[in-house]
Amino acid sequence: MSFVEELKQRKVFKVAAAYVVAGWIAVQVASIALPAFEAPAWAMRAFILAILLGFPVALLVSWAFDRTGQGLELNPGRRFNLRLLAICAGLAILSVGWFFLGKTTVDADVPVAEASTAGGSAGTSERSIAVLPFRNLGGEESTLYLSDGLAETSLDMLARVPGLKVIARSSSFTFRDAALDTAQAGMKLGVAHLLQGSVQTAGERVRISVQLVRAADAEQLWSGSYDRQLTDVFAIQDEIASEVVKAIAVALPEGGTASLSTGGTRNVAAYEAYLKGNQLLWTRQIADMQQAQAYFEQAKALDPSYLQAETMAVLAEQLIAANTNTLERADARRYREAYDAILAREPRLAEAYIARGNARSRLDDLEGAISDYDAGLAISPNLAVGHQWRAESLFFELERVADAVAAYRRAMELDPITPQLRIAYARSLVAQNREAEALALLREVRTAHADNLNAAAEVSLLELQTGDIAASFRTLGAAKRAGADAYRLDTLACETLAIIDADADAVRCIDALATSSGDPTGHLAGLRLFNSAAAGRMDDVRRDWEAIPADARPEDPLLMVTLGREAEVLARLREYFPGLFEAPPRLRRLDVGAYALAASLLARQGQSGDAEALLRAGLARFADSPRNGEWGIGWSEATAHALLGDTAAACRSIAAAQGRGRVEYFAEFRAIPGLDALRADPCFAPLAAAHRERVERALAPLRAERLWPGAE
Repeated sequence: MSFVEELKQRKVFKVAAAYVVAGWIAVQVASIALPAFEAPAWAMRAFILAILLGFPVALLVSWAFDRTGQGLELNPGRRFNLRLLAICAGLAILSVGWFFLGKTTVDADVPVAEASTAGGSAGTSERSIAVLPFRNLGGEESTLYLSDGLAETSLDMLARVPGLKVIARSSSFTFRDAALDTAQAGMKLGVAHLLQGSVQTAGERVRISVQLVRAADAEQLWSGSYDRQLTDVFAIQDEIASEVVKAIAVALPEGGTASLSTGGTRNVAAYEAYLKGNQLLWTRQIADMQQAQAYFEQAKALDPSYLQAETMAVLAEQLIAANTNTLERADARRYREAYDAILAREPRLAEAYIARGNARSRLDDLEGAISDYDAGLAISPNLAVGHQWRAESLFFELERVADAVAAYRRAMELDPITPQLRIAYARSLVAQNREAEALALLREVRTAHADNLNAAAEVSLLELQTGDIAASFRTLGAAKRAGADAYRLDTLACETLAIIDADADAVRCIDALATSSGDPTGHLAGLRLFNSAAAGRMDDVRRDWEAIPADARPEDPLLMVTLGREAEVLARLREYFPGLFEAPPRLRRLDVGAYALAASLLARQGQSGDAEALLRAGLARFADSPRNGEWGIGWSEATAHALLGDTAAACRSIAAAQGRGRVEYFAEFRAIPGLDALRADPCFAPLAAAHRERVERALAPLRAERLWPGAE
């Protein structure tokens, strides 16, 4: 009998097959159970080794024993015993070799960055990490700020390490509730490593467990578990940052872990207030930001030396003003002075430099803003918002396009998921007349974030500006069906009707939405004013203006001009666009939507020479911009020609823009002062008729789809 035949007779093959199936099932169960109990990385490997070593033992038992009615009886074969023993010994040696030689070692001599070749995807730096939100094992919403805050503090500390790429919170925290596939998370975030953790509180004690894993295969490279008093949380954070940096084989900056928490606190109550504020600030919802500011002020009161809290309190106020369009130059000066005082006390606080750079940009101190951004990013090179704000100043104000694009790309590398950054980059593409690229990017963002209001609004606006009225409204409708804010989307639909001069539809839309909603934001009252002014119903405008409380009246320049408040508008233009009033005029990219209006007001003030100089400078400056190269601007080129007396050139400019699909804000030709000659020129009437016809042709089929309130 041959060796194979004897194996069959002794049922060795059947035992082997059964063992492989049972072992595979056991490994699958262990791969789920062990991480759930936060077992160390070696536990899984040891379990697999035990399964592997059991395989040759099972083979030997099936060879040497027969199952009889009296149980198992020893019955070794007469031949082939040594051969089977050799095979089983070989299998055992291979199993032990896999355990000791196949394991990636992490120590001072073999850095992870060199030992691992599988982390991340191709092109992903080994020295890269995303800090995922720590699990809140207590399950209470009231303690979520602590688990989130500890993760974010770890992220902020690691972000200061030179040579280490750290993904921004706004992207890494999108993995909060997802069943985690580490390879997919690493690929989406563009990192080789993930830091995970959990937090559980019990009275004044806190239990923190963290693990550093390689994204590609989920292998644990380091872990730590801490069960201490809450007052020890600061030492725990220092230790976590130090161990992670050591494992990824990068060097701490000069000063060690102390340099990673500059401007911090050792006051637990102040720290908790700061964490609560930080959790709310970046939602960018006004009510949340106001509550965040209160928490930061509370933290500052509890520890007056807590400069991070003081910085964030000022920044929260600054962001609230910016997001409510109430940020005045006097405010920006006050914010800058506050950051000056903070940096005088602690010159290594990166966030203060970044925030001061933003304030300086609003004061037209552009070189100072770039200097601050550079200083902040030198300290904390992974601050995505710093790269974004720097890119915006470089592009829109200093017009250093290549540098701006590089800054945008770096910001998107650090914050690869959040939609706001891609929306900002799309705006820069529009300003370069790369509308097709911008629209493609925005549609990608909208697909990935179907219920994101801002993404839908930006896609809809650009579709409108490229002449696709139907797509613009359908984009808003799709976002509404996906669950985005219905009231705000309906408001945008009414606003779109107003800016394309569809007066009757806009009136019905505003009336229907106001009836159903009560106009909780007051935005519809301002929109009604704009629409009435665009339609030339000045009696309605004056009546509605008086009905709005003085502190709630909109400050739209064209609306104020139609109300005869030209001096106020001109004063605001001088404040916010000072270069327009220099001799000779100094025009930036951002000035494209303002120079023609400013010139019209100068002319009405009797400053015809200054007005003409500004108009000619504007026409020369923006001659190479077919759509005047900006997001949502007025008809500056046509207006400039008309104000200079060349109505034929103005009509040619309007016709060329209409040929490229331009439909929005046609009512400006009725609102801007000094355009009587253009409106009276025979070339203008056909252009106005073509505009009305195009709008009506687009809206007719859309009314049946009920894409806006009051559609009929």
